[in-house]
Amino acid sequence: MSQLSNKDLFIAIVPNFGANIPANAIQVHIDTYVLLSLTPLIGKTFVADLESCVASSGANKPELYAFWNNYISKLVTYSAAAKWIIFHGQNPTQFGFSQISGSEFNVLTSKDRAVMSEDLLSYASAIQGDMIVFLNSVNWTFDGVAYQNTINQGVNQSTATGITPVRPRQTFPSRGY
Repeated sequence: MSQLSNKDLFIAIVPNFGANIPANAIQVHIDTYVLLSLTPLIGKTFVADLESCVASSGANKPELYAFWNNYISKLVTYSAAAKWIIFHGQNPTQFGFSQISGSEFNVLTSKDRAVMSEDLLSYASAIQGDMIVFLNSVNWTFDGVAYQNTINQGVNQSTATGITPVRPRQTFPSRGY
């Protein structure tokens, strides 16, 4: 269970997030984001050190704790909230997904959920961009520990930028005619 975000951060960061939402409804999205998105982005060692730093409230690593507070906590929270907003209120049953609709309120439409999710993802994307700039400015070093720069390593250039580079024209040796 990741400690890089939690219900208290959701309440503090995500607009209009209700305190009556159970923590386990949120935690699954936090854990999934950390495992499938954050770990490949910054590396297992970096994530493990962030987790232990947060668990100790930054007692021995104040720079790393400040980095978590300024970037990682918000990135994880907004990203997890974007997924949570899609699935919240969707109840899987043996007959498929259903929504509970009370007499005092109406369930959000899929379009409304998509707009809200995209808005949260735009916040996360902006924070991720700022985070990468900051990581490069400090050479991925916190409290004397240099972490491996994992951004775009092993990624095909066309998928990293969305643009396929122009390759030089191949020339073939003459066959004599």
